[in-house]
Amino acid sequence: MKLISRCLLLLLLLALLALVTPAMAKGPVDKITIEGPDLVKPIKITEPDVLNRFNPWGAQFIGTGGPLAGPPPNIKEPYLVKFYLENQQGELTLRYMFYYYFNPAGTTGYIYLPGPGEPYYQTNTGTIIRGKSDGQWHKAIPGWDDVMVDVVAEAHGGLSGFAGLSPTQTRGVFQGIGVFLTVVAAYLLWLRRQPQQTSRSVSEE
Repeated sequence: MKLISRCLLLLLLLALLALVTPAMAKGPVDKITIEGPDLVKPIKITEPDVLNRFNPWGAQFIGTGGPLAGPPPNIKEPYLVKFYLENQQGELTLRYMFYYYFNPAGTTGYIYLPGPGEPYYQTNTGTIIRGKSDGQWHKAIPGWDDVMVDVVAEAHGGLSGFAGLSPTQTRGVFQGIGVFLTVVAAYLLWLRRQPQQTSRSVSEE
């Protein structure tokens, strides 16, 4: 009888350990994939610097200010962002996901976390429960916006960076170039008008 009790206790401990082990694995994720309506195939992110900066444990992709009042206006189809971790057998398993929406105004994007009864909600809550954040809209942090701009542009064959600069720095460079070209155009227009003004002065004399 004691042997049976010990065996049952051992099985119970093993079952509890199996449930607790995934929750304790709170290090960097092993892969992030991004699916979208305009992508031929999912984008795969395996760069350590990105994986170390963004993971579901600390919600490093959600901006401050708490959930939004409702869906943002004029948003288009979302990108599905999925986080994978290796299990004890070395297999990648989906552990978390959210929907990302680019902002039509070109500023900070939006993130939606699946709520009760929606796809992926059980997957997310099996990893971490966010309470009032689940099923809500949030602003993304600028760092995640930069990642999305970078990887989606690269997937479309565009510029993912300029001379090793980040997407934000790249946009700054091209904005600076735009200002420079505007100044040059204004100066050339000014030069073009100078001979006309000189000829008028001579004719009046």
